[in-house]
Amino acid sequence: MSAIMRHRQRSNAPLPSGTCRKISHQLGEDILTIVDIVGDDGTSHAVEIGSAEMAAAMVNFCIERRTRLPAKSKKWLEVINDALALLIEVEQTGEDTRKPRRFGRQPTAAASGR
Repeated sequence: MSAIMRHRQRSNAPLPSGTCRKISHQLGEDILTIVDIVGDDGTSHAVEIGSAEMAAAMVNFCIERRTRLPAKSKKWLEVINDALALLIEVEQTGEDTRKPRRFGRQPTAAASGR
């Protein structure tokens, strides 16, 4: 819920003020998330959010919390046990082209006796 709230605030389309009563998902070609909000005045608001907006909100949520996500990966949403999940698939190339990381201080030539 906080992911979509922050995303909507940044997009200048905030959710109505009030209390979230229920979050549900409608499955079809696309996943539609429906947030049922009871306003401060007692009125009920149903806000529909498409999967593209939800995925963007979840990715931004991870970025804000410094959760590293692989840039070159397939990302999609699925509903698992009535909860929306962001799934990530990383393609394995079989060849690691990254430079090895070195941790700690490296000995200098003078310190190693060279």
